[in-house]
Amino acid sequence: MLLNLVLFLNCLWFGAGFWLFSLNPSKTALMMSSRKMRENPLYDLVKQIAPFVGGFNLAFLFLSLVMLILGDVFTSAENLIVLFSVIAVAHATQFYGNVPNALKDWRNEKPGWRVLKGPMLFIFIGDFVLMVLNAIAAGYMLYV
Repeated sequence: MLLNLVLFLNCLWFGAGFWLFSLNPSKTALMMSSRKMRENPLYDLVKQIAPFVGGFNLAFLFLSLVMLILGDVFTSAENLIVLFSVIAVAHATQFYGNVPNALKDWRNEKPGWRVLKGPMLFIFIGDFVLMVLNAIAAGYMLYV
């Protein structure tokens, strides 16, 4: 039950990430930039990079779906420990990548993008929570 819940949450999260980054790169760029930054030619680069990030979300969505739908394929605890650990690391890298900007935001310095307000705060917290849940799922498999 716990494992299926974590996998379902992963599917929702990575599906939303794919939708946002790959299918709506303009929305992603708007979310990550100030009005002043939108005049910079690098703003278009952000729109072009977003689908690349979405591709990673699609890959982890696929992995989570396979684990959820074809769970009986992964019969050993060792397999599940590795897979949940890999997914936890994926969430951890996204969380960790936002930490420097969150700290700048917290100290009222100029962050590369705002992390502690709006949609990025949701993403920041969501990646942290899912990192922990996937780590718990991996740890749970040590004792089953």
